[in-house]
Amino acid sequence: MKTRQTSRQALAVLVGAFAIISGITPISSMQPVGSVFAPAPAIAQTLVEGKGKVIAVTQEKQELVLEHGEIKGFMDAMTMGYKVSSTSLLKGLKPGDQVQFTIDKNKSVITKITKLKN
Repeated sequence: MKTRQTSRQALAVLVGAFAIISGITPISSMQPVGSVFAPAPAIAQTLVEGKGKVIAVTQEKQELVLEHGEIKGFMDAMTMGYKVSSTSLLKGLKPGDQVQFTIDKNKSVITKITKLKN
């Protein structure tokens, strides 16, 4: 009986020593790292906004040429043509109009445009 108890104690010491050497952390000291149902990583922002002046409107090409300021996180100030997601966005716009617009960075297309008061 005493031999069995001594064997168990020796085994416990060996298991403990092995755990220390191998870096195993006892379950009682483990801390939860978060929910199994943690939210997915944030999707990178694809829409950016800018302000500028209409230089040209080309209905046939579904295109708008804008002279715009810097669009933070997307491009420097410049004059360039952009496709629009729908020709209806071009209605009522003419050269010289001041506008605010939204661009989908992935598609490089204007998805929203608002004429500003001059």
